[in-house]
Amino acid sequence: MISPEAVIQTALRIMEHEGLEALSLRRLGTELKINGTSLYHHFANKDEILMAAARHALREIELPPLADDWEKWIADNAVAYRRLLVAKPYLIPLMLNGIRPRTLATAVTETKLTEAGVPAAMQPEMIHALDTTVIGSALVSIAAAREGKGAAPMRFDHERILRRTIEVLLQSLVNDFRSLPRRASRSTKAKKPTPPSA
Repeated sequence: MISPEAVIQTALRIMEHEGLEALSLRRLGTELKINGTSLYHHFANKDEILMAAARHALREIELPPLADDWEKWIADNAVAYRRLLVAKPYLIPLMLNGIRPRTLATAVTETKLTEAGVPAAMQPEMIHALDTTVIGSALVSIAAAREGKGAAPMRFDHERILRRTIEVLLQSLVNDFRSLPRRASRSTKAKKPTPPSA
């Protein structure tokens, strides 16, 4: 019987060379020389295979050393995430289609946000904002690389721009979240009790 690892590696190879649209259970079966239905011994469906493949690929992110400066750590991690997406662009369609497995980077980011005082209920919104910002930055570089030998594109330090963007985004979101209790308090104080009817 084929191993789950062989399925994951084959799925990654197909996506890397031919894109997400080339991956199917039938194609995996052909590449592995098995009946496609045999894949159900390890995975319930194609999405489970995609999730496992994405998790495997995302493990290659080189996490920055832990530091007391939580904003710098998250910005450094965003840059590392971007480098991986640029190197493995087939991951981007997975991310955009909701195939986003939890990783060590996700767990550490949540811990850092908690240390910064961001409530757990609000962290998914921040992580989503970070993800989409990184993906957008990676897509710019991928598109530029595919332009070929046309007019020379303007050169920017995309990692520096991303780092600065993440820092500004974090400061803005954290300040907004921290102001929520004060806003609610001011709103409550502003309401005057309705006088009793005569």
